[in-house]
Amino acid sequence: RVGWLGDLGGHLPTEPGVIGLCEAALRDVAGLGCVVEPTALGFDHERVWRAFMTLRAMGFAGRFAREKQLDVVLDAWPAVERATGARLVMAGAGPMEPALRAHPYGSRVCWIPFQQDRGALADLLASFDVYLSAGPIETFGLAAVESLASGTPLLSPDSGAVPEHIAASGAGRLYRTGESGSLALLRSDLVTLGRQARTFAEREHGWDTVFGKLFDVYRSVLKP
Repeated sequence: RVGWLGDLGGHLPTEPGVIGLCEAALRDVAGLGCVVEPTALGFDHERVWRAFMTLRAMGFAGRFAREKQLDVVLDAWPAVERATGARLVMAGAGPMEPALRAHPYGSRVCWIPFQQDRGALADLLASFDVYLSAGPIETFGLAAVESLASGTPLLSPDSGAVPEHIAASGAGRLYRTGESGSLALLRSDLVTLGRQARTFAEREHGWDTVFGKLFDVYRSVLKP
């Protein structure tokens, strides 16, 4: 017996002629004595698609320090979760951890220990729907660029270096520095920006590009 799913009721895009060719082949198979039965997967395709387009988890990975202003994030997150359904993941360690865990929202946070393994950290960044670059005084934003390279869009305060990455990539949103109310207005369309994030990181921060720019600086310095 052969089950034939076709184009999933119009939900599976195909090139012109592909479905017809498959159906012709199935008629040949049926002519050989096989039973060909149209079938379905038995779930709501639109509902599954909407699930992929919905924020599920946003995360921060780094040092739990005062300058990261993670208390602002926790203050805002009850409203963010109500509006988008997104849970907050905090990975790392630092002096502010006891105070953050004691925050009224702290029991709702998914706490993950500091990740020493680079592969595990990369997997974690890629698993987030959005990376929360919470510090407003980043001078470059290495974790933010690593997240973009993982195909993960950014959410950042509107100060420091990370807004420059967001402006250049289009793969993120800003909130007003220190204002939990502004962060609470987060929109769920951030989840659609992953491809832009990865494309920007490959184009602007790949090793060939980085070393090319570095050698250009050396050449300019060495010119007589």
